[in-house]
Amino acid sequence: MDHLSGVNAPRVSRSVLQDRQMPEYRAYIIRPDGHIHYRVDLVCKNEADAKEQAKALVDSFDVELWELDKVLERFKGSSPHG
Repeated sequence: MDHLSGVNAPRVSRSVLQDRQMPEYRAYIIRPDGHIHYRVDLVCKNEADAKEQAKALVDSFDVELWELDKVLERFKGSSPHG
């Protein structure tokens, strides 16, 4: 019995879970001087979902969305220097 939900949960091996992992993306919040302010790790079902989540992070600073070593998109913030 699953102690969190109170219902019987099937046992799944770690290797099966690893095969079904969702892609990981990183959103970097970029300061007006071009340096990284902070990073947000995103676990999304696909690239479109990652772009939607990254776009939601945009405020005054730009946000760069990365998958591994590849920049997917840069979303512009409202800062006049960003």
